[in-house]
Amino acid sequence: MHLSSVNVTPHPETGTIVDSPLCVIGAPRSGTTWLQRMLITHPHVCGGQESNFFQHFGPILRTVHRERNTTGRPVGLLAYLTYDEIHLDILNLWRKLMRPTVQSHASPRLLLEKTSQHARYVPEIARLLPGARFIHLIRDSRAVVASTLAASKDWGSDWAPRNAWEAAISWSKHVGDARQAAKALPSNAYHELRYEDLTRDTLTALTQVVRFANLPCDDAALRHMIESNSLENQRSGRGAAIPLRGEFSGRADTEPTNFVRRGSTEGWKQDLSLKDRFVVWRYTRRLMKDCGYGSIRP
Repeated sequence: MHLSSVNVTPHPETGTIVDSPLCVIGAPRSGTTWLQRMLITHPHVCGGQESNFFQHFGPILRTVHRERNTTGRPVGLLAYLTYDEIHLDILNLWRKLMRPTVQSHASPRLLLEKTSQHARYVPEIARLLPGARFIHLIRDSRAVVASTLAASKDWGSDWAPRNAWEAAISWSKHVGDARQAAKALPSNAYHELRYEDLTRDTLTALTQVVRFANLPCDDAALRHMIESNSLENQRSGRGAAIPLRGEFSGRADTEPTNFVRRGSTEGWKQDLSLKDRFVVWRYTRRLMKDCGYGSIRP
């Protein structure tokens, strides 16, 4: 079930749902859109395209949090507004942004927000939205770098790093920041998932995700979520629709050509040169091992 295009009676728990999102995070090109489409197929999950909300407001929240107890020169936003006033203004903007998505859904129980780069702002999200939960999708750094470099030559030329060093550093920052922030979260607020496990046994991995999200779902529904968002369906635009609002209302959510690639866990072996493999090994090997990938070689 997808978002309805007609107005419906606001759900009585709209406020709670808006303030307690399920955030799908991870380094870009880690498969987060695939996971998002599967989850949004669930009849009680509502959501939209990547909001980039905390890419815009995370730095503000981080800065005022850091400067709140400064003994230095009193300049900046806190010279005009209190910390609580800034916090509330940003919270109200979040609510304004997300409330229509929840209110227009026929039977919402969960708001799904997927912005990969929010992996860099988990502490800020948790302070603004204490009820937020996080699913961190981690993918082999070599596969992410290969996919990122391919995107930089095509549809992602305006954002994707153009060399292996920058792409490896980006992976390390996203994965490392999210995992470090998770240490301060309650155990029931963070679920870590490897892309390779999601690919190898999608049903089992998705079952764990759905249970973490406290969503009702039987095997038949889970299989529908998986099959309707197969690689073939995503490439042809037949995967779950991700609703668009605001200025982009009415547009199709069709992804760029080559956005969905092979979906392989081993494709990097053909895509990366020996030099690029060495660069990725140098900058990601320790974190890769911490994430359960074992020792990697260039």
